[in-house]
Amino acid sequence: MKLKNKFSPLLLIILLSIGVFSIYSNNLIFVTDSTPTEEELNKLEVPKCPKNTLFISKKDSKGVLKTLEKENSHQLVSHNGFLLCYRQKYEQPEWVCYTLNKSKLEKNVKRENNFRVDKSIVTSSADYSDYKGSGYDKGHLVPCGDLTYSFDSMNDSFYLSNISPQNKNFNQGIWNELEKKVRKFALKFDELYIVTGPILDKKNFKKIGLNQVSVPEYYYKAILGKKQNEYSAIGFIIPNTENDKSFWNYAVTIDQIEKKTKLDLFHLLDDQIEEKIESRLNYSNWISSKQK
Repeated sequence: MKLKNKFSPLLLIILLSIGVFSIYSNNLIFVTDSTPTEEELNKLEVPKCPKNTLFISKKDSKGVLKTLEKENSHQLVSHNGFLLCYRQKYEQPEWVCYTLNKSKLEKNVKRENNFRVDKSIVTSSADYSDYKGSGYDKGHLVPCGDLTYSFDSMNDSFYLSNISPQNKNFNQGIWNELEKKVRKFALKFDELYIVTGPILDKKNFKKIGLNQVSVPEYYYKAILGKKQNEYSAIGFIIPNTENDKSFWNYAVTIDQIEKKTKLDLFHLLDDQIEEKIESRLNYSNWISSKQK
């Protein structure tokens, strides 16, 4: 919808207080700096994050009503530049999502390793001490390098709600190489929409720290590229181990990621477009950035 009249200062303040939205064609919307309402959430191109699943109340043997934390707790959290769905059971996100484009690649601030507890997690996030001496890196899911266009976004990436235990060689090797390649993809497309997370498909993971942070065995990255009115998608599932292979060896379809994660990605796309781009592993729109 186009607005022909100029904004009044008051209206502008109201709009800024609501939050800044990045809008795709085809009605795809992604919120970047305010937690969406229930109505807004249904219009956002983000995976589902079950709501009202954090706590359950019941009476104990003496008839006293107590509130207990559910094992399968979820919480939707918004930070500057990205959204995440936190899973209390694993003390890390089930998914993080954000957009990336050429303008966001401008490096306006330097990295500061401000790892800290995310106090917005009502059940408490993992703690810095959980990782200390664990033998695992504090691996970003939304990379710090994708958020250096502003101090607030870069700084928010160091919340421990955005961190997952990663094998050092994985984090600093193949995963880092994939993250750098995604930034090159952002130069090729008008906009990228990125969903990343651990694959939490089993009950018993190795755990670290007093908060029992699960150590995932695999991580995924799903990328939707938009150029003018055309869409293309590619995914990756990579084991959390030392690896001297190229990340291209782990390219998969979006359908394969959805099958492993039980998430519905890019669900606001037209059904025919979604079926086409999610079911095929087509390098043609990514090939110029591909190096085997």
